[in-house]
Amino acid sequence: MVETKISRGREGYEARSEVDLASFGLPGQFLQIGTYKVSGGSLVTTVGVVKIDRGMVSFMMYGDYRVTAKRAKVRVTEKSVSAQHAEILAVLPNYITEAVNFYKKAA
Repeated sequence: MVETKISRGREGYEARSEVDLASFGLPGQFLQIGTYKVSGGSLVTTVGVVKIDRGMVSFMMYGDYRVTAKRAKVRVTEKSVSAQHAEILAVLPNYITEAVNFYKKAA
């Protein structure tokens, strides 16, 4: 089970989850899932790989796996953020497979 943190950010409610990819052959890398409101008003869920070293989070723009999993024009409430985030977590194994394959191709 993946732990999800829901909080109020600058633009309203947001949800964040993280999966350690070490057991999938990517040590030191984590799959981050974030659901939040963007400036245009849409609710967006992104999935991307980051490296975490001594508390510092880093990623390479255009070099690391990152996708917009869902974009919806809905009223951003705690309920809508939770629902959209849960929808993406329900298919999380698909995103893990995509991320692992992304790095296998790059190697």
